[in-house]
Amino acid sequence: MTDLEIVRMVRDTFDAIAEDFDAKRSRPFSSIERICGRFPMGRCVLDAGTGNGRHIPSILGCGGSVVAADISLKMLKLCKRNLKREGLHSVVELVLCEISELPFKEGAFTGALYSAVLHHLPSSMRQRALEELKRTVMHGGIAVITLWSERALKIRPDAREEADRKGDYLIPWKSSDVARERYYHLFTAEEARRELAESSLKNISIFEEGLNIVIIVESW
Repeated sequence: MTDLEIVRMVRDTFDAIAEDFDAKRSRPFSSIERICGRFPMGRCVLDAGTGNGRHIPSILGCGGSVVAADISLKMLKLCKRNLKREGLHSVVELVLCEISELPFKEGAFTGALYSAVLHHLPSSMRQRALEELKRTVMHGGIAVITLWSERALKIRPDAREEADRKGDYLIPWKSSDVARERYYHLFTAEEARRELAESSLKNISIFEEGLNIVIIVESW
């Protein structure tokens, strides 16, 4: 697949599985709940790849506001529904966009959350997305990134590796109503550190939790 075909596949897949995803993925990652307290108080934070918005309440615990961005229109509609139910829609702006081409001005945010989103991009677009992170989060801000680790293969024997893309896999999403494949690049911690270093991101802390690699970037 070409890079553009991968992006279209990711968008179409999450549009197709949106309702089922929302039913099965309503709780935030525990690591993100802990780390969100490090975002600057009372400022605007970007939630890139927000999905159904499950991490937004944790981000809003610091006060301020959130811009929630996603490539899937159906996911954003579910996010809006969830925010209205929780009475949070007035402090959240929803934006349909691709994270390698963010429609925001330089230094628009004091922090950013990229939870389980960068691994859905091919390598060249991941680098562009990291450059966009640097551009849109002001100097002295903080970014929190989570990626799927290659350890996920231990519990996903149904993952199908792309022949011409090392570390890239198609992993099925199965339910009674829909069966689609999701594109992932599965990382080692060292590979994740190397990719961030190539984007000149500094002050990087990395730890592994379950099947996730969690990265905190402070200042650049």
